Amino acid sequence: FAGGNPLGSVIKPFILLELLEQGNRAADVRLFDGPIKGKFTPNNYNRKYSRRYIGIDELLKKSLNAPMVNIREMTDALNLYKIVEDQFAAMNISKDQFLNLDDPQKKQENIINYPLGSRNMTLFEIAQAYQTLFNNGNYIRLSAFTSVFDPYRDTVENNIPLQRQIFSERNTEIITSALRGVMQSGGTGFHIRSLLPKDVVFFAKTGTTDGAKHGYTVLCDGRILIVAHVTYGRSEERRVGKEC
Repeated sequence: FAGGNPLGSVIKPFILLELLEQGNRAADVRLFDGPIKGKFTPNNYNRKYSRRYIGIDELLKKSLNAPMVNIREMTDALNLYKIVEDQFAAMNISKDQFLNLDDPQKKQENIINYPLGSRNMTLFEIAQAYQTLFNNGNYIRLSAFTSVFDPYRDTVENNIPLQRQIFSERNTEIITSALRGVMQSGGTGFHIRSLLPKDVVFFAKTGTTDGAKHGYTVLCDGRILIVAHVTYGRSEERRVGKEC
């Protein structure tokens, strides 16, 4: 997928996680679901606002846009996003070449678009970020290989992955607990719950970009992590266009 695609709402848990990492208590994270006078506020997916302050659980369950942008009421939004980028770099996730959070001419654009997932990332990098989140903040560098065989020397070299603690265990527990709500009634992933084993607890995050042309579902049962991407692309002369 080359440089990847925009993350959409898949980025939201990491922004909220970093808000906790900066010393905010989960109970104090209350973001306004509605427009703020004098500032542009994006619509939620259902084009409705509750016009009240909501917490992490409800925000992630319903994947609301307005409260994420209104994080600007609580902190220096751009500085927070830069720290999120530093954490991505610590997980060996490449920098988005189209993103410049230091550009003063794009300040307002970045404040609005970054928490909605304008940042590009590949599927492998999304898996790496969520591996860290679902592993209590412990980053283990992912690889396509567990070992390499050298036929000339007849030796096998095992791949020992790099590990480091990126986030605090307590803060990742708060975010992953909230992601259980995504698969419950009213959550953005509830429509696929009937397709999955009934006796298993799932953690999930969904996201869409480009007018719902691209869609993500991140799903984890505590052992197995799945990152799915679907794109509707476009039809050109009875063929699916290159966007797929």
